[in-house]
Amino acid sequence: MNHSKAERFNGLEFALVIGIAFGQFIVFSIASLLAGPGADDHMFDNGHLAYLLVYEAIAGTIVALILWRNGWRMRDFKLQPSLAGTAQGVGLACAGWVVYYLAAIIARAAFGGVLGDRVSEDEHLVLGGAAPLLILLVSLLNPLFEEMLACSYVIEALRSRLGVIAAVNVSTALRVSYHVYQGPFAFLWVAMLGLLFAYAYVRWRRLWPVVVAHSIHDYVALSLV
Repeated sequence: MNHSKAERFNGLEFALVIGIAFGQFIVFSIASLLAGPGADDHMFDNGHLAYLLVYEAIAGTIVALILWRNGWRMRDFKLQPSLAGTAQGVGLACAGWVVYYLAAIIARAAFGGVLGDRVSEDEHLVLGGAAPLLILLVSLLNPLFEEMLACSYVIEALRSRLGVIAAVNVSTALRVSYHVYQGPFAFLWVAMLGLLFAYAYVRWRRLWPVVVAHSIHDYVALSLV
């Protein structure tokens, strides 16, 4: 198995990839969190989803060129689509919903009115009544974009340098950083979901089930208006 990309970790490459792919989303997410509830009541409406598609298409192309120039190939991301992987993805999506409700129980039990009362509010932050076609397109592109970079790339680039556990933690922290616009509850449930997805990838050595699970989550969440 070829581990050359991780073995010759390139700090500049890593910074460019993460900065181009997620930098804008991280800044927006933190700014939205600091602005408080109601800062953006139309999150992921038609305009937001159209922008997301265009940005990820452009950023993804730029990142792909950088990685190709540095020797990365599609096989390095371990996508490996298959019927068996799709079935695993459906199961992983169900496990993800269990994780969500478990996180909600923990939040209400541990924090009560401080954080627990925010759970119901945070559930509706991403719903904007977008067009079905946009929802479908985002549910196909966004999971590929996020999981190939935030999960597979980060873990493969860091695992030989820092170890698998540290690589998984970095991947999870990155995922949390661009989801905190969903409110304080996101720190808990996105972290739990990120760990689930990252460890599933490490355990199965295939990204496709994670992409399928993420796609199902995106489509269901964006369709519940």
